[in-house]
Amino acid sequence: MAFRKNESARLQASEANAAWREVVINGADGEPAAAEAARRRAGSRHLAMHGPLTAAAGRRGFQTVAWAMEAPGALPHGSDAFIASDNLEFVQEGPKFQEETLMRRWLAAPAETGLVGDTAYTRFSWPVDMPVHGVVVVGAGVGVEWDIFVRMRRDHDSAHAHTVHRLAVVELVSPGASLAAQVRETGRWIAWARQTFNLPVGVFGVLMSSFAAQLAISNCSAWPEAARPDAALLMRIRGSDWC
Repeated sequence: MAFRKNESARLQASEANAAWREVVINGADGEPAAAEAARRRAGSRHLAMHGPLTAAAGRRGFQTVAWAMEAPGALPHGSDAFIASDNLEFVQEGPKFQEETLMRRWLAAPAETGLVGDTAYTRFSWPVDMPVHGVVVVGAGVGVEWDIFVRMRRDHDSAHAHTVHRLAVVELVSPGASLAAQVRETGRWIAWARQTFNLPVGVFGVLMSSFAAQLAISNCSAWPEAARPDAALLMRIRGSDWC
């Protein structure tokens, strides 16, 4: 039963995600905020199947994790794994729309790793009637999209926290499957923000994304100038063992 329910939830989430992309990236007819809400609901239902599915797999003796080591030479060596690019040729910009007190625009670009998906999605937000004097690139949990959890959304919507300070926000909503991928994607979106606004661009991280931000500022001296952050803020939650 758990396997059938999980497959049904997975298909519904996939269909909602495809419909959402058509609206917020390709500009198809539809209400962006409604399409986003439908994507979150379907994604939440699918994620809610993790517990029942794991329990069912355990009862049947299925292996739930498969480990694999990359062949020598298949991955970049050392710090080369954290080299970002300022190439924006393949960045897609969706139509802008208003959501409460914010203007939004979704961005898409080829993912730095295909372990999770072929496309990395980023949400750009700025205040409706307020001049912007800076941009902050905000990371997410590695391999985690916090915003997909409907009940947690308001607590984790970083845009509301930053735009009150007259900052535009670029959120890595669909992050890479590795720290290295998120570091490289951070550099790309810094370059995009700098080209779009010609304003100072900072990088912010909390928990695991603070580690990605730390790696970004530790390695950005080797990046193109446009991809380097002007400032950084790293945050750790008291009592957390995540970072």
